[in-house]
Amino acid sequence: MGENENNFKSKADFVSSRAMNPLTSGEQPHDIFCDNTQTAATTATQLFRNPEMFAILSRKVIPEYLASQTATQLSIWSAGCSNGAEAYSLAMVAAQTLSALESGKRYSVFGTDINPERIAEGRKGVYLLPAIRSLTDEYRHILNAYALVKRSEVTISEEIKICTKLGLFDIRNRPKKHTFNYIVCNHVLQYYDTSGQIEIISNLKGALRRGGYMYLEGITDKTVAGSGIVKIAGYTKLFQAT
Repeated sequence: MGENENNFKSKADFVSSRAMNPLTSGEQPHDIFCDNTQTAATTATQLFRNPEMFAILSRKVIPEYLASQTATQLSIWSAGCSNGAEAYSLAMVAAQTLSALESGKRYSVFGTDINPERIAEGRKGVYLLPAIRSLTDEYRHILNAYALVKRSEVTISEEIKICTKLGLFDIRNRPKKHTFNYIVCNHVLQYYDTSGQIEIISNLKGALRRGGYMYLEGITDKTVAGSGIVKIAGYTKLFQAT
């Protein structure tokens, strides 16, 4: 897997994709892949998949962020984002919610995956129509506001792409950025055993801002008990660090 630069137009593009990643040091890029990482790559590519995750962002995370009156911008991490559909969806919900509340606040979304082909695909911001099947009226309205739906394709707007950065990162490594308000890890943890899940959640916890939330799917009660996290009352997949 050491020759993944072949999936980019040039070696310069490959190096740039790593150096710009805020989750790494920003120094000379290092190889973040290991022999079995490909088995944990997610292929979920549907826009606005898992409505609960987006409802938490708009109705809990953002209102609490605004109530804190912090001067820092809202920061969200989609860990294991595949081709970026989840990251762009989070960005669209953030943009819509902040605009509706007339907050004037800025936001940023970082989407990471260990598959360079998926990341390169996601940076185009173009998806086929099956990626928006089964959308509710609420999310179709958001999509129409921040993307162009035409014939067989959905094209994400430049407004959203500017605020959404996609890059390579293995969540088994500890990130350098520690200021996320909301971290989403879907469709990845289920591929790891309990010890692997605990290690990854420890890395995610370290990247959270104080009071931040994690939306985690595919973990067991044993993992929760060993990870130093607590489930938020009224939710099945929402956690905070203890």
